[in-house]
Parts: sequence; C-alpha cells; structure tokens
Amino acid sequence: MSQEKPEEKKEEKKTDMITPGSVEKSWIEEAMQWLATPKDKRYPATVVDLCEKMGVQRSTFYWEIEKPEFQQRLLKRMLSGVKDSAPEVLDKLVQNAKEGETKAIELYMKYVLEIAEKVEHSGSLSGLFEVNISKVAPTDKPKEENKDASDKLGTDTQAK
Repeated sequence: MSQEKPEEKKEEKKTDMITPGSVEKSWIEEAMQWLATPKDKRYPATVVDLCEKMGVQRSTFYWEIEKPEFQQRLLKRMLSGVKDSAPEVLDKLVQNAKEGETKAIELYMKYVLEIAEKVEHSGSLSGLFEVNISKVAPTDKPKEENKDASDKLGTDTQAK
C-alpha cells in the first residue's frame, strides 16, 4: 500500500519587489498631491524638504513637474478639489452679496449670467462645473461682451 503525499500548498509569494517605474510613480504621485495642496497646509513645507523625504534630486523634481502630462494631471486634480468645494464657496458668496459687499455682488451676478447663458444655449445645467483643461488660460474679454448681459439685469459688471 502506497502512502500518498499530502498535497503541498503552493503559497503565493507576495513580492515587495520594486518594479521599473513603481518608485518613480510613487514619488511623482506624492509630488502631485503635495503641489495640489494649498501652500499653508503642505507638509513638508518646502520643495527641498519634500525632495529629501522622497529621495529625489530637486532638479529631477522640477524636470518632472514641468512636463505637459504632469501639468495636465495636476490641473485636473486641482480642479476636482475646486469642484468639491464649490457649493460652500458659492454659499459664502451669496451671504456676502446679501450683506452688500460690492465685489461679492458683482461675482454673484457674473455667475448667475453664466448659468443663464448656459441654460439658454443648451437647455440644461449639465457640465456647469466641467472645465476643458486644454482651454484653461486667462483671457481678456472685451468689455462689450459683458455689456448686453449687464443691461438685461440693470447692473454694471465693470468695476468702478
């Protein structure tokens, strides 16, 4: 009679191996999170200290964060944070406008006009907080573009 060997359980080896690119991805993600954090809440507080913590040369850090792909991802992450806090900020803006703060009234009216224009053109509010990050850049609109909208509401959108 032959004895059967008990089945050996094959243990899956968990490897803590560092694969090519894994270290790079982790420090890049950490750098991105750090840059997306408001300056007064960053830890460590300086780039020098952050690079030391991550074990990355400052030149490498700056080289990486200047890449267009990094900038696009960082902007997307930052805009996501802005979108999350928009309701609270808008609520505070409304409160300040009701208290008579001129700048708050101006900003609120511009916001209302943008909503009205969006609804007028599309018939819905979908995409109100969506931003095409490839088009995010400061622009100088001629004053005439805002004149029609301010005439409709009887307001002056230009600061005096």
